Amino acid sequence: TCVGCAEGKYKEEVGNNGCTSCGAGKYSSLQMATSSSVCLLCKEGKYSSAVGAWSNNTCLACEAGKYLEVEGAVSVMDCIACGAGKYSAIVAATSRIACQDCSAGTFSFSEAASSEVTCRPCAAGKFSAVAGSVTSSLCKECSVGKFSEEGSGSCQDCPKGTYSTEWA
Repeated sequence: TCVGCAEGKYKEEVGNNGCTSCGAGKYSSLQMATSSSVCLLCKEGKYSSAVGAWSNNTCLACEAGKYLEVEGAVSVMDCIACGAGKYSAIVAATSRIACQDCSAGTFSFSEAASSEVTCRPCAAGKFSAVAGSVTSSLCKECSVGKFSEEGSGSCQDCPKGTYSTEWA
């Protein structure tokens, strides 16, 4: 009796050779498959190291703070970290567009950040108009006669009846 290939496997030729498993990054739910074309790729944002997988449930999501733009990835190492000055709360992100800039007045040197919490504010008396800053050195001091609150993207004039003679 001839036995059909199980899910996750296929056999393209006749004869007594065994079935071939779908490779890592692929899966197939079909039985008795006759072509490697039945092996479907894990979608962008997901990867699988499993060989002979029979379900897309074996395709695991890249964690928040990372993204994956290609199909058929085989390792968690294929997930690309959002760079410093950026973060993403999206699981299984499919594009670097998911990585959002830390807002003006903040900076972050953390890579693969999954939350805006990693964006640290510029100190009071300093500002940064640049979104996506990767270092506190981009937080510049307010000029004389101006001030800023912590995490400011700009400095404001001292109000009437007040002044500032130093950088603050």
